[in-house]
Amino acid sequence: MHVLFGFGAAALSGIGFALIGVAYRIGQARGITPISILMIACIGGVGYFSRQSNGVSLQSVPWVVWVLAIAAGIGQVLTVLLVPVALRYGPLTPLWCAVSLSFIPVTLLAHFLWGEGASAMQWLGVLMGAACVVISAFAQHPTPGLRQNPARPGARAILLYAGLLALVLVSNSLLTIGMKYLGLAHWQGRTLGAAFSNIFLVGSYAALLLGMLLHQAVMRVTFSWRVLPLGLLAMLGSVGGLALLSHCSALVPAALAFTASGIVSLLAIALIAVFAFRERANVVWYAMMGTGVAAVVLVNIGKV
Repeated sequence: MHVLFGFGAAALSGIGFALIGVAYRIGQARGITPISILMIACIGGVGYFSRQSNGVSLQSVPWVVWVLAIAAGIGQVLTVLLVPVALRYGPLTPLWCAVSLSFIPVTLLAHFLWGEGASAMQWLGVLMGAACVVISAFAQHPTPGLRQNPARPGARAILLYAGLLALVLVSNSLLTIGMKYLGLAHWQGRTLGAAFSNIFLVGSYAALLLGMLLHQAVMRVTFSWRVLPLGLLAMLGSVGGLALLSHCSALVPAALAFTASGIVSLLAIALIAVFAFRERANVVWYAMMGTGVAAVVLVNIGKV
């Protein structure tokens, strides 16, 4: 029963993460930037994980936790700045594939820097992830109802879009890299993750919020109440997804929890994009989804 509940929570976390992409896509059609949407989600994230951190003395938090949290926040700022650019050149599904494959840089770092040898299945998963990004670069068909940059001819368009997706993958992975390192480093008989994961998430959300406030101030963007519903949707997806994923990892093996969450997130965003946003499910779309799901399964199951 606990196992079923754990997988159910993992699946719900994947749906939660998909809601962030849905909020971004709806916002783009209404002229609302991802930064404006995510600012509201960050306020909720700081509040929720601060409450979860009650009883932890800030003076006892090692400096590396704060450094990794700030780096993760900066990575998220870069991601939300890249999202609207990528959406001008292609649809939502390939972009969300790149967002969902943030474990690939983590797997490579764990192997080459932290001595956590990758299995043959994980290496195959990394190759599948790379193939997914490459295939996604060919999915540049216009999204109905949106103003997008006109298609550029030939290889230049493919390289440009592939570069944007690769940048999104790397910048979004800084959060996962931080969480992975905290799960490996030990502090007073337990891992830094076990002791300070909530503090790390508070710092990440706070750094992201400060970065976005600075951007909005420099760009002189004024707040609009039109952002509120989409911000609340993104807050539900972001905070709810992380909270559920953290909870279900205690009920089922973490590798299986991340696999279930990743697959559901990819499939949910793909189905929503096709049925709600009228993206075309052509041969490239199926190849992209197949390699993306394969990468999630192989890399995570390869840890077991």
